[in-house]
Amino acid sequence: MSDVAEEQGATPGSEDDVSSYRMPLLQHLEELRTRLIHAMIIYAVCLVGCVVFSPNLFQLLIHPAVEYLPEGTSFVYTKLPEAFITYLKVALLASVFLSSPFLFFQGWKFVAPGLYKSEKRMVFPFVLFSTLLFLSGAVFCYLAVLPWACKFFLAYGADPETSIQPMLTISEYLAFSTRLLLAFGLVFELPLAMMFVGRAGLIRHQKLRKLRPFALVAAFVGASLITPPDVVTQVALGLPLMLLYEVGIWLVWWVQPKEKAKGDDEGDDKGDDDGDEAEAKPAK
Repeated sequence: MSDVAEEQGATPGSEDDVSSYRMPLLQHLEELRTRLIHAMIIYAVCLVGCVVFSPNLFQLLIHPAVEYLPEGTSFVYTKLPEAFITYLKVALLASVFLSSPFLFFQGWKFVAPGLYKSEKRMVFPFVLFSTLLFLSGAVFCYLAVLPWACKFFLAYGADPETSIQPMLTISEYLAFSTRLLLAFGLVFELPLAMMFVGRAGLIRHQKLRKLRPFALVAAFVGASLITPPDVVTQVALGLPLMLLYEVGIWLVWWVQPKEKAKGDDEGDDKGDDDGDEAEAKPAK
């Protein structure tokens, strides 16, 4: 984009690098198509590898629940193609996590033409941290939330005095775990999203600090909506959300347009006014 901007008479690395050049709508759509095609190719390659190991991946996925199953019970399936479809869905899910660095990179390449030259240097930190946050959310869910959720729900069938016997189908467990894994992965992207909003100047860290009590309520309300209805899993998501919110406040403070520039402008304006008054005094 900088080459095109230079042809338009813009100075690379300056504000003119972006403001003097506007990408036409059709060119935006063509760029979007290119990035989607690249993302689909990368995802398809990862999918092929995940399909081969889908039975092993499913065994890994059900591990948090297996240890809490009552003795003599196991996962079942009730429809003929259910096992095949479930393994395919596991491969689809695993491919999302495996290809996430490449998918984030393609997303960055799509928005890069609208950024300043200095901001384009953030491509590798963006891809690195967005991938780490996404995978960290999924790992946290797998190690902490899924075991607690399985323990909570399967506890109702652990009492030998009751006639209730759990028979978990593989498709239902996959839907339940997939929703939690993706939700936690996306929620852990909160600091990065806050950083971009702050960098765009849409909100400042002072405002985010004032909104902290409302963020606390929203964090636990959101946690209650996407986690099982027990206090442990809700707190397990609510507390990291608040920690991520605090990290986001510091990132916004770091990347937001500094108030110093505003103060300098006011100082310059004040200096100009003093200069005008000084010039006016002799005339008086």
